[in-house]
Amino acid sequence: MRKVRVKRHNLHLPEEHNGRVPFPGRAHGLAGHIHIDRGAGGSDSIPLLEEQDESLAGPSHDPIDDSFSISAEDPYNSYHSTPSDFLNNYNDYPDEPGIPLLPMEKDHTHEKGHSDEHVIIDTAEVLEDTCFYVAYKLGIATVDDEPFPESVSYIALKVDEMGDEEALAILKRHVEYHKDDRNIPESSMLLWRSLIRHSEEYAQGNISESGEANPSLSAKKNTESTVDRVATRATYEDGSADLDPANMSPNELSLAIRYHAAIFHYWSPYIEVRSVTDPFDDPNLPVETIRAYLAGIIWLIVGAGVNQFFSVRMPAISISTMVCQLLLYPTGKALEYILPDKGFTFRGTRHSLNPGPWNNKEQMLATMFISVAIGGTYITSYNLFVQILPMYYGVDYARQFGYTLTLTLASQFMGFGFAGLLRKFVVYPTKAMWPTLMPTLALNRALLVKQKREKVHSWTISPYKFFFVVVACAFVYFWFPSYIFQALSTFNWITWIAPDNLNINIVTGAQGMGVNPWPTFDTNNMFALFDPLVLPQFTVLNTYAGMILGASVILGLYYTNTKGTAHLPINSNRIFDNTGKSYNVSRVLTDGTFDDTKYRTYSPPFYTAANLMVYSSFFAIYTLGFVYIGLSEWSTMVESFRDVKQAFIDIFMTTKFYIMRITNRKATRHDMDSSQFTNRQDEPFSRMIAAYPEVQNWVFIGLLVVSFVLAVIAIRVWPTDTPIWGLFFCLGINLVFLIPLTLILAYTGFGFGLNVLVQLIVGYALPGHPQAMMILKAIGYQVDGQAQNFITDQKVSYYTHMPPRALMRSQLIGTLVGAFVCLGVLYYQLEIEGICTPEQATTTKFTCVSQNTFFSASVIWGALGPAKMFQIYPAMKYMFLLGAVVGLIFWAVQYPLPTFLAKKFPQHRERILSLQSTLKLFNPVIFVGGVLNFAPYNLSYATGGLYVSLLFSWIKRRYSAWWRKYTYVLDAGLITGIAFSAIIIFFAVQYKGVELEWWGNTVSYDNLDFKGAILKPLAAGETFGPSPENFP
Repeated sequence: MRKVRVKRHNLHLPEEHNGRVPFPGRAHGLAGHIHIDRGAGGSDSIPLLEEQDESLAGPSHDPIDDSFSISAEDPYNSYHSTPSDFLNNYNDYPDEPGIPLLPMEKDHTHEKGHSDEHVIIDTAEVLEDTCFYVAYKLGIATVDDEPFPESVSYIALKVDEMGDEEALAILKRHVEYHKDDRNIPESSMLLWRSLIRHSEEYAQGNISESGEANPSLSAKKNTESTVDRVATRATYEDGSADLDPANMSPNELSLAIRYHAAIFHYWSPYIEVRSVTDPFDDPNLPVETIRAYLAGIIWLIVGAGVNQFFSVRMPAISISTMVCQLLLYPTGKALEYILPDKGFTFRGTRHSLNPGPWNNKEQMLATMFISVAIGGTYITSYNLFVQILPMYYGVDYARQFGYTLTLTLASQFMGFGFAGLLRKFVVYPTKAMWPTLMPTLALNRALLVKQKREKVHSWTISPYKFFFVVVACAFVYFWFPSYIFQALSTFNWITWIAPDNLNINIVTGAQGMGVNPWPTFDTNNMFALFDPLVLPQFTVLNTYAGMILGASVILGLYYTNTKGTAHLPINSNRIFDNTGKSYNVSRVLTDGTFDDTKYRTYSPPFYTAANLMVYSSFFAIYTLGFVYIGLSEWSTMVESFRDVKQAFIDIFMTTKFYIMRITNRKATRHDMDSSQFTNRQDEPFSRMIAAYPEVQNWVFIGLLVVSFVLAVIAIRVWPTDTPIWGLFFCLGINLVFLIPLTLILAYTGFGFGLNVLVQLIVGYALPGHPQAMMILKAIGYQVDGQAQNFITDQKVSYYTHMPPRALMRSQLIGTLVGAFVCLGVLYYQLEIEGICTPEQATTTKFTCVSQNTFFSASVIWGALGPAKMFQIYPAMKYMFLLGAVVGLIFWAVQYPLPTFLAKKFPQHRERILSLQSTLKLFNPVIFVGGVLNFAPYNLSYATGGLYVSLLFSWIKRRYSAWWRKYTYVLDAGLITGIAFSAIIIFFAVQYKGVELEWWGNTVSYDNLDFKGAILKPLAAGETFGPSPENFP
């Protein structure tokens, strides 16, 4: 059969090995050549050892793990790869004597951290039909007379090189690993299990094509006949290559098993990941360059500055990371042409202003530099406004730069310490897919990764062009629902039919429950609660089901007038007094302190029906999540606490190492942190990233300690009324909840914060101390949020093969720059006359709606205290217990009960396990999380997204090649186009007060839905709730 020559991936080897590569032998011996590509200098074909003497062989080789290291004695100087990275198809060459060491040529690279390494670039031959088979299975179209895409040829090479026993062992191991993985389609899991079962039957001689016993699949096969019946091009075009394992010949079964094993071992079982990544790395690309930092700093200043400045505006204007990612592309290309190729050499590495073409790794580093800080800081967006401005607490010390700087830096950097502990659980594992990252990776790939021309279901447009077409269309279309024809956005058409019908407006209205079969034509509204193109379908379905139950309960509370909710709007997130008006917090304060006398002459605070349901669900989801995720991921949780212990041991060992070095005592690198040589060989991206040095645990813990010290300085030097034990509490609660919360975010794309839990506990512990509650709430929430933000970027670095230390430096610098930008803008905002006052509603619209909510929460939970709230709503405190019980029940039903029944009734084992897989698609944490979307959102913001999710899930099954090529690019284009359009619309017309008055812009608001649909409105002077003498 015809063979094609393909390029292997580049291999890094440390300079300590003096340019010679030890090569391990296999049990059956080696034969063949290595083709070393020397560029303009030609190429060499070097023979390998056929029967390698044991004294010359490298370290022992495990055929299952398929890995070896240069030195088993020094993990710091080890390189892990696979023997197949050096082998050509050894059946194609005569047996020749070889040498145990291969000479290498040095390849200088601009990338920091690789100047002391050699790079081998070699090629090999692979069966062309194997390439066709792999391309078909991956859904990648091939073009006549053009080379195969590199990802296809790379996987095909691994398929040809992999032995049957090795492939079967890999497949078994990964099927067991993914058995509870909701992101793996059930059809794929059934196929893999069927392949394993039939391969074992062949091996046992139970079945054959002729009805006679067959030899073991592991017997040496004829490479030419491996794809004799499956791998013909015509076969792929009519789709008949998808054979049932029961109908496969031994060669077909071998090929299928080796293909799936190669996908597991060298790439990813998820089509989502494969669509935006490569299974190989190009180590020659510069990453941490001067121009990458320059471009990142420019757009971080713009993005963080704009977001901080407009954070007090209603509605807010923001610049997203994806917008900056798009703007980075022309900036990087401009720097490529403008900057000279001049630089300096530091520690053997040349740093140039212009190291060559702007590449995807530089672009991604700059994007991560921006993403870690573009959203602003919690302290500058909320705490400092409420502390400084006179209409809130008006404390003078909060204006001092020392206080604002230490508190901001402490809250921003404390999450780094926890990010280091999370790596092993949500970065390294394959199952930690992080579906929310895919659009960012897709946009980066569309802009900078050159892709082969291919025809996919009659579509020939490249992802690059498709992205800009979508951006242009989204930009133009968003003008209609946002400005020209606003009824397209708020399509509450049922209320148009009966604008004065109270019940219809409450149930179907955009301000009510939003029960509407088609509530919007605005893609921005469809994407408001979740991204339907990105999140797994089971996440969307669980979320929507939770919202349906939430709407039902809210309606029940409302129509039974539970706790006076019928006297208030059904779905408002505001807090009200006993006259049905918004709660005036200033009426219960004296000099910023809670005044019980004023409180008793005014009113307790009351929640709407939706807000009552949301807070109750928040209390339930914390215990539910901890119990359910903790039990279902028990081994991960136990290992996490062991890793916390190991991290502190690493700190001690690292300190000991440097003390020994300073005191001239003998010390080896084994005395240091062990984190960077943790065995992660089962995960393909981890194996590739192992070429780069890992960030050690002591760096993360050191950042945590420094941040903690800054926080102590902030609360003790200035009179914040905050105890130091409160900081330990914030760290402790994150230590308990952060891993389960991040696990579910990494697996499903659903996440929630600890802000409600922190303010509840602090309110109980420190009643009457609202400022202390605000500070601890900010730190407790930011540790969780920033840790997840940092760890998300680290997963991106794995998918894009970026050096972890380069990413870490960019995150630290980006966070520091962003903090100073936000502080600078904050001080400018504080000088704006009348900021955060109602008068701003008709001018700048800087009315500080979110800051008002934050201030009200500080009074209710910090000054008034949770005890009084639970006296008004006593059932809420039982939500913690209910959440734990529900979590235990669902864990028992989904995990131990089916296992027990399968053992009890082995004749029904298959049916029971199939039912178990179906039951596991229901996730009670995501289900309850759907309820959290209410107040002020409702079903009208989720129904459109549900339809989009169902549509693209069907496309994924029916037209997987199209889905793989365009879906995430479509998502990125929609988000980017809408963001640009919103900014232009604001500054072009809305900022100037230019309005279009016509039916299409008024019909949605000319009804009770927007005029105030209240079931039992109060008359003037009428109140509800307890009398003043019975106030809690």
